[in-house]
Amino acid sequence: ALRCRRVFMITGIIAIISAASLAIALAVTNSEHERKPYSPSQLSVDNDEQQNLLEVAEHINLACSEHRLNEDMTECQRLCHTSLCCFDSGDYSCEDDTAKDCAVYAGCEALVDGVPIDGVEEDEE
Repeated sequence: ALRCRRVFMITGIIAIISAASLAIALAVTNSEHERKPYSPSQLSVDNDEQQNLLEVAEHINLACSEHRLNEDMTECQRLCHTSLCCFDSGDYSCEDDTAKDCAVYAGCEALVDGVPIDGVEEDEE
């Protein structure tokens, strides 16, 4: 009787382990089908978007360089006017808003902070 009881317990444990394994396998299989892998067209869109953001950042860096700001700051202002919240530290800051792409507009900081005019800070005069 003792031996029969052990066989039933071992069989029950094996059945529970098998059922749990089957449930895990089904869950993993279903979750893999729900994931959508990147298609080549999506990757090219992402690459195109990143390339565009890089070009915008380069254009801003050129337009907001010290030399250009000393001559004419209108182009820098035009490029930066929508991203000035990236440099605000108060309630209106959007620095943490990933949709604003603040890293792209890092060159605008020269417009916000000011650059030396002809190599001399205004405070030094």
